[in-house]
Amino acid sequence: MTGMMLALALGLAPASAQDDGPLYMADLGMNVTIPRGYRVPRWSDWDLDGVDDKKTTQVKITSTPFQIAPSDDAAQAWAKLAVADLEAGGHTDVQVVSSGVQDMDGRSTAVAELRYRHNGKDSAVLYQRSFTIRGKVAHLRAIGLTRNAGRVRKALAAWDGGVQLEKAPQDLAETRGALVSEAAFESTLPDGWRKPLLAELGPVRELGAKVGQGKIDKERCWVAIQPYAEGETALLLSCQQGAWIGQVDDDSFAGKQDEIKALLFGGMEVGPASPLPASADGRLSPMYTLSGTSGLAVRVAVTPYERGLMITYAIGKLADGDAMEAALGHVLQSTTFTGPDGGPHPVSFLNRIEHVVKYRPVLLAPVILVLLGLFGLVVRAILKKPSYDDLD
Repeated sequence: MTGMMLALALGLAPASAQDDGPLYMADLGMNVTIPRGYRVPRWSDWDLDGVDDKKTTQVKITSTPFQIAPSDDAAQAWAKLAVADLEAGGHTDVQVVSSGVQDMDGRSTAVAELRYRHNGKDSAVLYQRSFTIRGKVAHLRAIGLTRNAGRVRKALAAWDGGVQLEKAPQDLAETRGALVSEAAFESTLPDGWRKPLLAELGPVRELGAKVGQGKIDKERCWVAIQPYAEGETALLLSCQQGAWIGQVDDDSFAGKQDEIKALLFGGMEVGPASPLPASADGRLSPMYTLSGTSGLAVRVAVTPYERGLMITYAIGKLADGDAMEAALGHVLQSTTFTGPDGGPHPVSFLNRIEHVVKYRPVLLAPVILVLLGLFGLVVRAILKKPSYDDLD
C-alpha cells in the first residue's frame, strides 16, 4: 500500500501549512504544526513524512518504544538507527559525523549529524533530534543534499518548534522500589531496572510471549524492564504457578531439576539446571537456560514456595547472558515470601519418604539394621527345636 493510499485508508488526507490546525499523532501524544512552505503527503498516528515545496528537504517523525532519557550513549544508539534506515533505503557510505546531548528550550535532546551518498551518488546530510515522550522516544529527522545543509538545519529547527506534546513524559521515580505480587512474594530490583509504564506494556507483552508468557496477570506476577535505546528491552518477569514438587535441596537437586524441566518446558531445548539460592532462608532454585529463543538470552529460575512455584524469567540480548544471570540472582536473593512462616513449599509425609529413599538412602541404614536384627530373631525362633524345658 502506498503512502497516499495508507493516508486515505486512515482518513488522513495530505496536509500543508495552509490547513487549519496542527496534525495530531495520537500514538505519540503529539500535535505537529506544519511550517510554512512544507506539506505532508503521508502521516499516521505513529509517523509522518514531510517535504518542502521545492522538494529539496525531507522531514520524518518516527519513534522507538520505551521512555529513555537522552544521554551520550543513547544519542549514539539513535544515530545508528538512522544509519540502518539510510542503508536499508539503498544509500551508501553512511557515517555518523557527531552525536551528543543538548538542552533545547528546556528540553534535553539527543542530536546527531550523518553524511552519506544519496542512492550511492550525491553527497547528502541527515540531522536528527531525539527527545523523550510518554512511554517512547520521538525522532525528528531532516534530510537533504549537502549543498542544502543550511536549509536542512533550518527545517529541523522549524519542525521541532512546531511540536507540542499532549502527554508529557512520566516521572520514572514512581517506577522504582519493591515489586509485590498478589501471589504472596515480593522482590527488589537491581540497579537500572524499573517497572514498565502503562504505555510500555505492549512491547513488554510481545517479548514475554516469545517464552510463552505473553499474558502478564497482575494477580500472579510482577514485571520489570531495563530498556535498550534501540527500542528493545531486557525483561524480568516473576509469576506464580500452582505445582508441587516435594523437597528440593542439595541432595535432591539433580533429580528434581529433571522433573521440573519436564513439568515446565516439555519438549523445549533446555540445558541442565544450576542451583541458585533464593531468599535468606536458603531454599534452592534450579536455573535453566533456554536455548531455543533466537537472538535472546533467556534464564529461568524455579523457586518452590507456599503457593506452588515462583517462576522468574530474565530475558535480554544474546550477548547479555551473564548480566541476565546476575539480575536473576539479585532478585532471588532479595525475595521474601509473605505466607505464614516464610511461605515454605508444602512437603507431605510421602514426599519425605520418597526423598529419603531416592536421595538419602544412607539414612535408612539404621532402620534396615534394626529390621534385619528383628528378622534374624524371628527366623531363629522359627528354626529353634522345641525342648522339654520350653514346656515348663
